[in-house]
Amino acid sequence: MISILNTRPKIIISPDYFKESMNAECTANAITKGFKSVFPDAQYLCLPIADGGEGTVDALIGVAGGVYRSVIEQCEEDGYKLN
Repeated sequence: MISILNTRPKIIISPDYFKESMNAECTANAITKGFKSVFPDAQYLCLPIADGGEGTVDALIGVAGGVYRSVIEQCEEDGYKLN
């Protein structure tokens, strides 16, 4: 027989960003910190999300462990690339 009293609760925290204040990853971390003060023995899974608008790139990069990368092509006045 499995006892639910001997298992640690599992909490999934999956917020969107707070406009003009925190991205989804920072929001998830802040929520996790608050939950840990009440449920210190729980297992936490943070999955920041986005709805396709602002904050989507930040959420994808955070979850995938990626980095920002910019590719800029510079052209001459006649449209040819500079080397």
